[in-house]
Amino acid sequence: MDTKISPILLPDTFTYTDSSAFFAAVISMNLKNEPKISGRKISKILNWPASLIIDMVKKRKPLTPQRAIEFARTCNLHSTELEHLVWIALVETSDESTRDYIRSTIKPTPSLMAAGL
Repeated sequence: MDTKISPILLPDTFTYTDSSAFFAAVISMNLKNEPKISGRKISKILNWPASLIIDMVKKRKPLTPQRAIEFARTCNLHSTELEHLVWIALVETSDESTRDYIRSTIKPTPSLMAAGL
C-alpha cells in the first residue's frame, strides 16, 4: 500500500467568505487531482483529527483562528491568505459581540468588500 501523500491543492482563498465552502472546495480540488484522497487524508497531512475537515464542511465544527493558522502554515500560505482565513474564523464565531467587533474594526480584503461583508 502506498502511504505517500501528495501536497494539498488549494483554491483561491480570497474567493471564499465561508469556511465550509472553502474546505469543500479543498476536498473537491484534491479529489479531481487524486481520486483516492479523502477528507481523512487531508486531515492527516494537517495533523488534525480525522473527521475535522468533514465536520467543518458540514458545519458541525467551526474553523477556529488556531486551526486557520495551522492550516496556513502547513500549506505555506501567504500572510494575507492567513489573515483572510483568520478573519473568516472570527466572523463565524458563535459569540455575537466578537463577530460584530471584527466586522466593524478589521478592514476587509477587496474580495470581502465585493461580497458585501
